[in-house]
Amino acid sequence: MFSQDSMFAPVKNITMRLFGVLMALAYAVFGVYVLPGATVSLAIEPPSGDGDYAVAARSGTLTRLRSDGWQWQAPNEPGLYEVMVRATATSERMRLNLFVMVPRDRMTHGQLNNYPIGQYPTEPLRDLPIYLPPAGFIEVTPDHGPYVHVDARGWKARW
Repeated sequence: MFSQDSMFAPVKNITMRLFGVLMALAYAVFGVYVLPGATVSLAIEPPSGDGDYAVAARSGTLTRLRSDGWQWQAPNEPGLYEVMVRATATSERMRLNLFVMVPRDRMTHGQLNNYPIGQYPTEPLRDLPIYLPPAGFIEVTPDHGPYVHVDARGWKARW
């Protein structure tokens, strides 16, 4: 687990690809948002020798594909899950907060589990994909605690 001070400490030795996109993640906590059962591909860059990085997950299915690559399959149950990455030479750590979202199709009459979400237009504004409805929603529960770190800049959501 991270102390509050180490939460936002710069990470120098962990650069990775998530979903095939190279990301120089500069902080110790990063949020990833997926639907139930989705697969997250993770590769350390540049490719490292076997044993240079340790990756662990308590939930979901983590599979090592090669010396520098892993795949995590999200559980079918929405919630917050963690994947920990550690550089063995420096002990630098990074936590991926993987939010498994509640699929949008579980919303009925503009509500998700009696929480009002509202309605989304059937056509996106000017047919721009940025205006498509979200694929899912993060369900906030008391299990998350009072704060959850949701992105690399250290933003945190208070429930």
